[in-house]
Amino acid sequence: MNEIKRIISVKDYADHMSLQLQHPLIGVYDVQTNAEFEYSKCFYGLNVLILNMSSGSPFLYGDDVYHFQNGSVIAFSTGQLIGPSKELRPNAKVVVWHDEIFHGLSVGRMRWDYPFFSYSCNYSLDLNDAERTLVENNMGKIQKILDQKGENANPIQLSRILSQILGSCVAVYKRQYTNYKHEPQGMLSQFEYYLDKFIREKEGYKIGIPEVKYFAEKCKLSSNYFGELFQRLTGMRAKEYIQLRIIEAAKESLVSSSLSTTQVAQSLGFSHPNHFAIYFKNVVGETPNDYRIRTFKKLQRARIECEQVAEDSYLTNQETENMEL
Repeated sequence: MNEIKRIISVKDYADHMSLQLQHPLIGVYDVQTNAEFEYSKCFYGLNVLILNMSSGSPFLYGDDVYHFQNGSVIAFSTGQLIGPSKELRPNAKVVVWHDEIFHGLSVGRMRWDYPFFSYSCNYSLDLNDAERTLVENNMGKIQKILDQKGENANPIQLSRILSQILGSCVAVYKRQYTNYKHEPQGMLSQFEYYLDKFIREKEGYKIGIPEVKYFAEKCKLSSNYFGELFQRLTGMRAKEYIQLRIIEAAKESLVSSSLSTTQVAQSLGFSHPNHFAIYFKNVVGETPNDYRIRTFKKLQRARIECEQVAEDSYLTNQETENMEL
């Protein structure tokens, strides 16, 4: 029960929940109670939305607990500690995805644009019947595409539908939390807040590569205690987690902005592009430029496929109209 399991990829999630992998970047599952499921604390490196169909007790969420009720949406994200709780194996429809599915696309935004993913928001989103139907239908659309095409499913098509789900959740959040101000409280919540802020505001230009000491001081803790506490709570070293987030931010900037590789490096605190290239390649397995080129080519193929599908659909509709005439 004390083991902390890392769920960094969609495959990790599928394996942990005894489910079949549908796609390396996204999955939609109808989740039921399963005797093979292991109830352990989990440290996530991807995003999860659960359209819950049952009630249950609050479960561990970072330094706090998460409250939810029947028919609501439970949301948690990269870098968050969840469970252990049997409540997380409810009668539900679940969508899980890695941030990379949005990289290079105009429909996706960064996590901080969706405040319901913050540790500071520890209550589920209460949908009305129409909102619940819309979210469930869009989850069903993604699931149908994945069932038909699996890992060959078009990422642009998938991300557009996923963006609609997130947009519905934003609308619910705005209604539910109109006058509520979220303030980071515990150490994990504060660390999340300041690391997001570092990436979002490109503080690397001013302070360089972020060290554990920087975030420890922000949380008013000594570096040693901060590091020990983070590892005890999450099972991951703070330095390793910072690296994970920096690399993901670099990937996003490389394919979703017009910044040069040097500018991306500087925005994340690297004074020398060569240092950034080595750092990136050691983790990702290819240089920043190679990653950018490969991703652009993949997106171009996906865009051409989407255009072809749209054209085929238009021609089919035209033929149907002509037959009716």
